[in-house]
Parts: sequence; structure tokens; C-alpha cells
Amino acid sequence: MKDLVISGKRIKTEIWVFVACVVAMELLNIYSIIRYRGEWTEVIMSIGYVVTASVIVYLLIGVLRLIVAGIMKIFK
Repeated sequence: MKDLVISGKRIKTEIWVFVACVVAMELLNIYSIIRYRGEWTEVIMSIGYVVTASVIVYLLIGVLRLIVAGIMKIFK
């Protein structure tokens, strides 16, 4: 069985993609607080929901990236 080696560059890229997902979900949370005139304590109190939504978005983006990579490999 071969060893799987993940480069440092790939790890950094994936971390930045996940951080972007967390930031996007937090901005969406802040928008909803402003839009529906919620309490600002919800920014901290709903961090669990933000992280959960971020993981879901990250996984969806990962599936989309795999599909695009597969299509690119087919046409290459």
C-alpha cells in the first residue's frame, strides 16, 4: 500500500478555503441579525451553527471541485 503525502501548500490552501467558508457564514449571520433586528449577542451564541454551516458549505465546495476536476480530466 502506498503512502499518501499531502503537501504543505495543499494544506494551506484547504485551510484558507475553510476560513473563507467560516467568514462567509459569519457575515451571513451578521446580515440576518441586522435584517431581522436581532440581538448582537447572537454573533457569539450562534457560533456552533456558523461552524456547522461552514463545514456543510466546505463539503459542498469540495464535491463541486471534485466534479470539475473530473470533467477537466475527461476532456484532457
